[in-house]
Amino acid sequence: MAAVVVAAVVVAGAVVTRVAGDGRADRAGSSASPAVSRGDHRVGGEPSAGAGTPAGAALPEGYRLVHDAEGFSAAVLEGWKRGTPDGAGGTFWVPYESPEDPARYLVVSEVAEATLEESVEAVGRREGYEQLADPEPFERDTVTGRLLGYRLDGETDGTWYVVDIRFQAADGKQYSVAAWQADDPDLTEERSIVDTATSNFCPPETDCGIS
Repeated sequence: MAAVVVAAVVVAGAVVTRVAGDGRADRAGSSASPAVSRGDHRVGGEPSAGAGTPAGAALPEGYRLVHDAEGFSAAVLEGWKRGTPDGAGGTFWVPYESPEDPARYLVVSEVAEATLEESVEAVGRREGYEQLADPEPFERDTVTGRLLGYRLDGETDGTWYVVDIRFQAADGKQYSVAAWQADDPDLTEERSIVDTATSNFCPPETDCGIS
């Protein structure tokens, strides 16, 4: 098992834990089918309306499609701004931050692991990791993956609740879309955010039929 190295990155006034060892770093995101919960940590919610938006169709109300400088496209909430990106080994890590709450953000990242299984396993090696719900299958027109709900307890940056979709995109590479938040273990809204973002994700240099 590879060693886990932790570094810190400041995002909108919040400390973001970057975990190398899975080759990546990110914060969780959420979304998909029926609700799942464990204890008081709700990770459920209904799928976002308009998931898998075809070319020319409207996004769910309150979302916009961004064409990021890293080459990917994804749906993000109106008003959320691109933060300071990072990357390692040719991969990217791009946060989109809530304008109202620095303890909430969405991270879109390319992961270094070669397979979906390796990517999912890497999450469980993070410092302070606690699984909140069993991994769920996540499938849309352009992605196949797993939806994860977990908590991270860090010695320096406190507790974060994460919904994280790990998936293989149309280009055959592995990605993560994760919604992070520090204030509330109810991740229903985060699940909707990551569902919408991932359902409208297109990797760099790929025609996914999404506009």
